[in-house]
Formats: sequence, structure tokens, C-alpha cells
Amino acid sequence: TGGPAKGPETAAAASLAEGAETAAAWAARNGGFPDLTADHDAPPQRPPLFGCAFNGAATTAVHVTDAVVIAHSPRSCAFYTWQNISSPGRRNLFNRGILLPSAVSPHFESTGIDRHDAVFGGIDRLRERVASALARKPGAVIVISSCVSGIIGDDVLSVEDMSTPGIPVIVIPADGVISGDYMSGTDLALRRIGERLIRRDVPERPFTVNLIGEAGVSNYVDDNYRTISTLLEGMGISVGCRFPGDASVSELSDLTAAPLNILAADSPDNRKLKKWLQDSYGCRFFDSCFPVGAKETERFLQKIGAFFGREDEAERLAAREKERLAEETGRLKPALKGKRMLMVTANTSMDWLMDAAEQAGMEVVWVGVLNYLRQEITVTAEEKRAPIVHDLTSEDMVIKAAGQLAPDIIVSMYTDLVPEGAYPVDVISMTQKAGFDSSIGILARWKRLLENGKEGEWVNDRRFFEKHYA
Repeated sequence: TGGPAKGPETAAAASLAEGAETAAAWAARNGGFPDLTADHDAPPQRPPLFGCAFNGAATTAVHVTDAVVIAHSPRSCAFYTWQNISSPGRRNLFNRGILLPSAVSPHFESTGIDRHDAVFGGIDRLRERVASALARKPGAVIVISSCVSGIIGDDVLSVEDMSTPGIPVIVIPADGVISGDYMSGTDLALRRIGERLIRRDVPERPFTVNLIGEAGVSNYVDDNYRTISTLLEGMGISVGCRFPGDASVSELSDLTAAPLNILAADSPDNRKLKKWLQDSYGCRFFDSCFPVGAKETERFLQKIGAFFGREDEAERLAAREKERLAEETGRLKPALKGKRMLMVTANTSMDWLMDAAEQAGMEVVWVGVLNYLRQEITVTAEEKRAPIVHDLTSEDMVIKAAGQLAPDIIVSMYTDLVPEGAYPVDVISMTQKAGFDSSIGILARWKRLLENGKEGEWVNDRRFFEKHYA
């Protein structure tokens, strides 16, 4: 207060503190106010930042299944991060029966930096905690620094000297937000863990693949792992390592033994991880990611089979799965045939879902794309569908389309853009289920929604709600 205004404040904002220079004087001294509208329509160059590097690093590190992860932080930071890691695990286990082992009970603890440490330094407290962890004989000890330890200048990297034969101490100097946001922390953790654990001098292990870049927190992460590993096992191929993902120190150490690596999803962060593994360790990558939908999965099996010389096994597996999928879709078709579906989605491939809807006899009447990065629209590769894809510039476009086209159901990744109407609205996850069964659960849900109408499965309880709700 009383000092120069910091940033493009208005005159009113600049005068809030008594004695502050006027906004005009600030502007004259700093070359004028920046034009905040000049680049309003320019496409953003990167995804938005969120969270802190400490949190991202911890969420990644707990997937090393036999490591002890130590947060050099106050107990409050560790508590919030523990909640961030474990709450999806508890919710999925209790509500959906989905087990995420690293999230349900993360092996994560804190040094509990206090006010005394913030003044006099907390490195002795960290060394005591690392020594205690080493005595438990884990596969590794991973230390992550927080804002407080970064600001007071604790030499956290020095504790790597405490490594013992067979038990490395790995320090991730996230320093809270000093190293960046959540995804920056994830990237830093992967590189620090990889540099210390991945070996180059391991013999190749035939008929083995690694799964790279699985989501840290997702309803489908473990389900997709089981789907992909089961498909691979059907061709006599095993999974050697998941990075990031639940993997032991020994599995991470032998990552380069696999002749092929499969990227879970095509994202900027995964592409960066892929390039680092290629440049640093010579890893060979498959040319596509986890497949979503029947067409992609059949191509996936064919290409994997060709790589490993298991073409016959791949063809038999694909034929069996396609037959099963056709039977299940056929059972749902009577309830879905002729229904009109309107979709609001992010700019990601949705051909798999449109294919499934059309095979069930539904009509896709309109697709609106919220293209927030202003990139080429990739929702569909089918030219016949191109006229129904619209780049959303306002909520009014969805309201107008819904009013004119009278859909029976709207599916959306952004339900706040969907207007009220006589139709039910279904939410489509940003992360999709991999494999042949990507759409079956969704089609079955649409069948239930359409049979029950907009009010859903609780419609028969309406009289109780109206009687007892106060």
C-alpha cells in the first residue's frame, strides 16, 4: 500500500491505497496501459495452467508402487494433496466398485514443516524422515519439495546422497508453484523418476509392450488398462511397464526391455513424454494410441499383430469381439432406432460414438464443437458428417439447434451449454473407455434415459418428493 500500482489497474483501482500514484502517472511511466483486447480473438498457444507442481508431482510419484513418497511440506499441503489423490479412489470404490489402488491408500507422508523450520531450516527434519523410510526397505524413496521448503532454500537435493545400494533416494524439486503448475509437476516427476530408475543396458524381452502416458486420475484408467492388457494377452503379448501408472521400481528399471511402447492418448504432455523417451532411451513407439470404438480397435489389433508376427491371432480375436458387439448392439437397437441425437463436444474424435449411434439406428442430427484452442476440427474424419459439425461461438447456437431440430436426446461434454427442453441430457466423459466396448455402456444408458423420459429413473418416486419435500 502506498507504493506504485502494479499492473494495468484503472484509475479507481489505483487510488484505493492512499498515497498511490495516479493511474495516469503509472501509465505514463510504464508506456501506457496494455491493450487487453488486442489479442482477444487470437488462438491460445497452450492449454490453461492450473494447480501446483507439488501436487502434480505427488499425484504422479505415488504410482511407483513400492516407493515411499515424502512431501517436504507443512502438514496442510500434504493433507490437501492426500485428499486430491485419495478422494477419487474412495468415490470410485464406494460408488462404482472401481478400484484404483494407488488412490485408495497412497503411500504418501509429510515431514510436517512448522514455523521453527521455516525460520531455521527443515533439512534435518527431512533427513530424519528419509532415514526412517530407508529402514523400511522400500524400492525407492521419493522426496517432493513444497512452496515453504523452496522459499526458505532447503537443499533438498542433498538428501539424494542418502541412497543405499538398491534403494535410491529421488528428489523432485517442485518447490510448490515455483516449478510451475500441476502438469509441470507431473512432467518434472516423470523425468526425475525416469532418469534415476530407467536402465539402458537391459536385454530385449520379446512379445512385451509398455503403456505410456495413462491418466493419473480417471474413472477409466484401470478399466482401460485391463481392456488393453486383455486384448494383448489374446495375442500372446504381455505388458512390461506402465509409465506413469502403477509400476514397481524393477518394472520401471526394465522399461527399455520392451520392443514397443503404446501411448495411452495423444495429448501435448504425452507427446512431450514420448519424445523424451525416444531421445533419451531410444524407445520405439506404436503409431497410434489406445483405440476407442470398434473400427479403431480392429485396426489396432491388426497393426499390433503385424508388428509381433501374430496376424492370425489378431484376426481371430477381432472377429470374435465384433460378433459379440453386434449381438449386444442388436439387443439395444429396438429402443434406439429412429431416435434423434444432438451432440456438444470438445474438439476430439467422436466418430466411434457416431458410428455406434448409427449402427443402433439413431440419427445424428447436429454436432457442435467447443474448439477452445482454435485448432482444425477433428471430431469426425467422415466427409458425409462434415456439414453437421459446427464450431461453437456462442451458447445461442446450441439453443437454436435444439429448438429447430427437436432431438430426442442431447449428449454433451459441457452440460452448461445445453438448454432446458423435453429431451434427456447425457454427459460424455473427456476420457473414453478403450476397446470394442467403448459405446455399449453408453447406448445402454441412452436406452434407459429414453425409456424413462427426462425425469429419469426416479420418476415413480415423484409423489413422495412432492409430498415430503419442504
